[in-house]
Amino acid sequence: MITGRSAAPFWYRGSTMERIQISQPESAAEAVEVAAKTLCEGGLVGFPTETVYGIAARADHDQAMEKLSGLLGEPGLEQPWTLHLANARAAEQLLGRLPGLVRYWFSRMWPGPVTIMLELSDQLAADPDWPAGPDTMRDRIVRGGVISLRCPDHPVARAMLDAVPHVVIAAGASKNGSLPVTPEDALSQVGDSLDLLLEDGQTRYARPSTVIRVGAAGRPDDVFVVREGVYSERFIRKMLKINILFVCTGNTCRSPMSEIMARTLLSQRHQVRVQQLPELGIEIGSAGVYGQGCVPASLPAQEAVKRLGLDLSEHRSRGLTTEMIHQADLVFCMTRSHQDAILRQIPEASDKVHLLSSEAEIADPYGSDVESYATCLNQIKTALERRIEEFSL
Repeated sequence: MITGRSAAPFWYRGSTMERIQISQPESAAEAVEVAAKTLCEGGLVGFPTETVYGIAARADHDQAMEKLSGLLGEPGLEQPWTLHLANARAAEQLLGRLPGLVRYWFSRMWPGPVTIMLELSDQLAADPDWPAGPDTMRDRIVRGGVISLRCPDHPVARAMLDAVPHVVIAAGASKNGSLPVTPEDALSQVGDSLDLLLEDGQTRYARPSTVIRVGAAGRPDDVFVVREGVYSERFIRKMLKINILFVCTGNTCRSPMSEIMARTLLSQRHQVRVQQLPELGIEIGSAGVYGQGCVPASLPAQEAVKRLGLDLSEHRSRGLTTEMIHQADLVFCMTRSHQDAILRQIPEASDKVHLLSSEAEIADPYGSDVESYATCLNQIKTALERRIEEFSL
């Protein structure tokens, strides 16, 4: 028994259940330690998220899952139990390489009030060795070829999940479908079956998570909102889109070459025509830190891309604006001076403003011959291929 608890064990309906208030940092740290130990030993833990209070159990622990199933009942035939993850990276560790834009969506929606039902690829669905663990676990976490995933936006919940070296399943702490948004709600519904309850007052949203279903190909046109919750379908559709902006000095060579090359590479990757990229939610543009509006791409830049069958003759330069930066999800700059110019103006954009090449700045070929522009374009292409892989675009 750990001493110095912020709350003594709570006796409820004849069984011993421990309750820990987590409003203070020291009690939160203790709660994580106790909750992780309880889960590892096969106990049931009630815990807060940003939406409702949930009940967590080890997915690979037969006794824990039998207890959870006896308490809440089994999900439907096409509805698996929902895995709860500490962060978006945990999904990739569990599933391997993610399809389409799914990795980007995970990073954008999580942590947050979104449950994602992901259709498994044929390869993963047919793999008898996945997931690692008892055979019974696959039946719990995969049903109808679908796995359900959630990353709650509550620091103690995520810390607890991160501290448990096992797959954790969780469901709402309610037997009758009501929303358990306070510790009292959880106690009245399932208190006699819990081994531990972490308490943090009423949940932030006091509403259920939004549930979406994502097709195995990971395309925006194969995403369906199963249930609106904290987020509306309109908001989800907005989150599925990605706006990529390339920035150089004048927007007459490096950034327009990057823009047209990105369109080409992404259309090839997703096996669509360039004109269909917006249907996938992919918007690509370019601008210049010191760009003057409506200037054509430089002739050597036009000639360099023409060698690859691409056309910049219709390009007209744009000066970079604050609105462009705010609208973009990813901003790729050619040099550190471009990056610094943006961040001086909008410091809060630091998480989305990157150098296009992580190895070296992409120097301005202005005033050079076509061969220098072609070399620059090749450098851009190499950097883009790496960034596309890095961000799973």
